Amino acid sequence: MKSKTFMLLLIILSNTAVGAHILPIGLRETTIQDIITVFYGITAATGVVMIIFHGIKWITADNDEDRKQAREGVIHVLLGLLFILIAAALVDMVYRRPSY
Repeated sequence: MKSKTFMLLLIILSNTAVGAHILPIGLRETTIQDIITVFYGITAATGVVMIIFHGIKWITADNDEDRKQAREGVIHVLLGLLFILIAAALVDMVYRRPSY
C-alpha cells in the first residue's frame, strides 16, 4: 500500500509546476513513460485473456442468445483494445521529444 501511495504521489508531483522542480527531468520522463508502458502491457494482457474467455464461451454456447452475448463480448474487448491503442499513440506523440 505504501508503494502505491508513493507512486501516486510521484505521478502527481511530477505533473505539477511545484513538483516539476523536485525530480530531475530525465527521471521524471523515464518514470512516467515506464508507468504508462507497464499500464499498457497489463491492459493488453487483460484484453487477450478476455478475448480468449469470450471465444471459449462463444464456442461452447448452447443457444443463440449465449452466442450473441459472447460475440458482443469479443467485439467490446476489441473496441477497448482499439481505444487503448489510440491512447498509446496519443501519449507517445505528447511525450516524444522534438528532434530539432
